[in-house]
Amino acid sequence: MSEAVKIEEGNVNVNGVQLYYKIMGEGEPVVILHGGPGFDHNHMLPFGELADEYRIVFYDQRATGNSTGATDTTSITVGNFVEDLEGLRNRLNLGKMNLIGHSWGAALAMFYGIRYPQNLKTLILLSPSASLAVFGQYLENMQKRTSPEDGLAMQQIEQSEAFRKREVEAVQKYYRIAVKPLFHDPSLADRMDLSFGKNTAKNQHVVHALLMKDFGSYDIHDKLSAIRCPTLIVHGESDALPFEAPWRTHKSIPQSKLVVLRKAGHFMFIESPRELFLLIRRFLKDDNSVETSTPAGIVEQPCSP
Repeated sequence: MSEAVKIEEGNVNVNGVQLYYKIMGEGEPVVILHGGPGFDHNHMLPFGELADEYRIVFYDQRATGNSTGATDTTSITVGNFVEDLEGLRNRLNLGKMNLIGHSWGAALAMFYGIRYPQNLKTLILLSPSASLAVFGQYLENMQKRTSPEDGLAMQQIEQSEAFRKREVEAVQKYYRIAVKPLFHDPSLADRMDLSFGKNTAKNQHVVHALLMKDFGSYDIHDKLSAIRCPTLIVHGESDALPFEAPWRTHKSIPQSKLVVLRKAGHFMFIESPRELFLLIRRFLKDDNSVETSTPAGIVEQPCSP
């Protein structure tokens, strides 16, 4: 990304909350949805790599980062998060969006695509799951990959007064360890930007719990046929999320293709940025011939459910 790239920051009033946004670059808009739930946009900043060709729009979802919002059952709902995104699209005059969502952000992107399919030009889902059916296997994989030393360290942090008070340093230290099993190479977890501010540190666990409660049984596979735009689904070969999740998502979205990146986990934009951003650039340029010779890629052919 060029040092001369244009950067714009601000806040927009949407649905009774102030949403903070950061825009890098100029051109066709690409909106980035961060994961968590309850994290903020900071760990998604590697997508600024695309700002030499596109207008990359980051924002903090309600109640985290620099965005406002109450942390109660009337505020923290999937429906509100969808309407926040739609409000942001309108306020920033983004038109039909290219939308990229990672993890929880991918789920939010799917919920948005079901509700507002006409507002999507393309959709890119990174490590998506359209149901909680695989959640048990995901947790089991995480547990198996967590070393006894790391498990003990997280337990000690959780029991500390600083963590109970949601002090920034303690929360950052906890998640620095917690994300390691999500990497193909756990040593690369240190590259992830977990510079939580006070708002994220304070509210992350509440936002996560409330959204999980609002999910209920959460299985939207039968609704994904509403998404009619070209869709790229990317899964890391070493992701703790079972392959069944992105595969079933792929089978449920008509114009989708699925790519699996070798030697990458959940945070493929940290472990395999060159391969991932090459795939994204080609996809956004309507190049549907994503080459199987791409160094870290395995490509599954599009299917018609």
